[in-house]
Amino acid sequence: MGSTLQWAHVGYGPLTGRGVFNSTEDQGIVSLMNMTLVVAIIATMDERRTILMERYEIGRQLGQGNFAKVYFARNLTSGQAVAIKMIDKEKVTRVGLMVQIKREISIMRLVRHPNILQLFEVMASKSKIYFVLEYAKGGELFKKISKGKFSEDVARRYFHQLISGIDYCHSRGVYHRDLKPENLLLDENESLKVSDFGLSALSESKRHDGLLHTTCGTPAYVAPEVLSRRGYDERYGRREERFTTRQPAATIFAKLNELARRLKLKIKKKENGVVKLVAPKEGMKGFLELDTEIFELAPSFHLVEFRKSNGDTIEYQKLMKEDIRPALKDIVWAWQGGQHQQPEQFMQGEQQPSPLPSQQPQN
Repeated sequence: MGSTLQWAHVGYGPLTGRGVFNSTEDQGIVSLMNMTLVVAIIATMDERRTILMERYEIGRQLGQGNFAKVYFARNLTSGQAVAIKMIDKEKVTRVGLMVQIKREISIMRLVRHPNILQLFEVMASKSKIYFVLEYAKGGELFKKISKGKFSEDVARRYFHQLISGIDYCHSRGVYHRDLKPENLLLDENESLKVSDFGLSALSESKRHDGLLHTTCGTPAYVAPEVLSRRGYDERYGRREERFTTRQPAATIFAKLNELARRLKLKIKKKENGVVKLVAPKEGMKGFLELDTEIFELAPSFHLVEFRKSNGDTIEYQKLMKEDIRPALKDIVWAWQGGQHQQPEQFMQGEQQPSPLPSQQPQN
């Protein structure tokens, strides 16, 4: 085809036995042949198009790992540009990573945030698993950093977007465990996207599969508590406030009941005397949940602790400031800081504070 294209372009060939087509008839033949060749080229290109599941046209390769390749692709219906991660089933099964792949899918479906790379859908064939992902045109943050240092304004913007995305993950009980510039992508608007949740774990893993105590990630970026083999602490993603009171436990529980009714909070009882208060409406990061626990510091002195266990931190802080603190002011002796600030006159000769499981708010 290459020689034919050249011949048709310059108007030269064995058809007439002459070097150049001069007659009108000859020129018409050349035009017809050119049209035929164009159609043939288009048909050949169409045959070479790779169409996945009759939905996506696969383009150039963007990256490659041990078990997967990532390609640029386009949705045939909407025209949307996406990235498709193609995972080799046989390889991941052989090394026992299928559970990890399933966990990654579950976690990416759980986290939806402007600064987290979105998973649109998952497809599969006999030999491959396909992740259809948001396309980050700007590539890795690592490549951008390697070209030179950022200005303070740019660095601040990226950092703000990063902690916004990670705070959201923690509010959902998700721990990434492999944060590094290579896993932070930039879209066409230079907005940061957290990607690659392959090593991530849920907070429930602390009790079940032990993932929050395993050593993993990239050594240069791994968390200090992992290096010291202490595991991740799920409390890092939460917020808490405490107050001390001279009121008896019965009065405290009655006040919490009254508070829950007025704010229309649902009450869920948990083990070890913990009472969970749940907001009636879903917020930006799911339902706001507060774990409430009462500790006896002395027979006539108690400490009450509120811990945000789910939901948005800003919504939690607003609820505490505008509703909970004012409603409890008549029983509060003092609100505490980040640590238990226990007055010595009430603690002398007493044992460590213990929770009170006996009395709880009623539904």
